[in-house]
Parts: sequence; structure tokens; C-alpha cells
Amino acid sequence: ILSAILNFVNPMFNDGILVILLSLFFFFVTTKNEPRNIPGS
Repeated sequence: ILSAILNFVNPMFNDGILVILLSLFFFFVTTKNEPRNIPGS
């Protein structure tokens, strides 16, 4: 299962999708812990 996940995630590094996923993860975690502190650009 782990190898399958790696095979699915590896191509994302080239497309920069991983960065987007990490950004979304950070966004949800931040808004979950501090709903009033919403990161914006």
C-alpha cells in the first residue's frame, strides 16, 4: 500500500501539487485552531 501511495504522490512533486496540498493542509489546520485568523494573500 505504501509503495502505491508513493507511486501516486511522486508525480505530484513535478507538478507542484504537493505544495498546494501542504498549503491547503496548513490553511485547514490554521482555520480549525483559530477560525478568526484566516491566512489570505
